[in-house]
Amino acid sequence: MGTLSKANATSQQANHQAAVARQQAEFARQQAERERLIGEQEAQLFRRRQSANLASLRARRAGSGVDATGTPLLTEDVLFGDLLLGAETIRRQGVAQANEFLQRASEQEASARLSNVKARSARTSGFLDAGSSLLSGFGKLKFS
Repeated sequence: MGTLSKANATSQQANHQAAVARQQAEFARQQAERERLIGEQEAQLFRRRQSANLASLRARRAGSGVDATGTPLLTEDVLFGDLLLGAETIRRQGVAQANEFLQRASEQEASARLSNVKARSARTSGFLDAGSSLLSGFGKLKFS
């Protein structure tokens, strides 16, 4: 019976480890979503701020009477391109952070599956050891 008790305890421990790993995977998935949303919000905020700066530049140029063709227009196009690039970089950083958390979630889920396999293996091993012990004891009996 000690063999079965030990196997049961090992199985329960492995099942607990699997439950903890699944919970950690869920937390990592939630954090991934938060990071993605933060990246989106920061990119949006960056676009708003930079668009306001660009609008202010246009207003100052218009107020000064500078012709908006040629070099000033090219400068504005470059600034607008930088604005888009900066916003996309911020968004992609959020996605990269999210992907790191999704990777952690995947690793935790794999750990949970491994713990479940260990639990089943411990139960099976316990039954086999108990059966072997019974057969061994039965074999030592003398039938005369």
